Amino acid sequence: MRAFHCSWFCFFIAFFIWFAIAPLLPEVKVTLNLTKQQIWTSNICSVAGTIFLRFVNGPLCDKYGARIPMGIILAFASIPCAMTGLVNSSVSLSVLRFFIGFGGSTFVMCKYRTNVFIYQKYSTLFYIVCNTSYISLTCIFSFE
Repeated sequence: MRAFHCSWFCFFIAFFIWFAIAPLLPEVKVTLNLTKQQIWTSNICSVAGTIFLRFVNGPLCDKYGARIPMGIILAFASIPCAMTGLVNSSVSLSVLRFFIGFGGSTFVMCKYRTNVFIYQKYSTLFYIVCNTSYISLTCIFSFE
């Protein structure tokens, strides 16, 4: 049970890191005189960092388990998050958001840990929860 709670708490921290700059983007846009396209480029860089590391995290979890890589990635992603105030151009914003995006890739490790925990004890519940969450996400994004 401790692994399950550590997993969701680490994932909460990852989302805190990943989305910390989102409410500040209007102010960053004004301060750095950025265009809407430059803001979108920084958003794409953030997602690109996440997607890149998600492909790497699967084999890392198979080799080392989920706990150690998750801790390393969260520690690494917290550094650029703390350096957000040092951004002074659109390029530095995009590079910073690319590395902050690594925090979002901890979804793979969180899923790995919860799969191992839930599947061992509650395999039927696991399939119900996973299918329900995917269906609800599909419904949410299809109406936007």
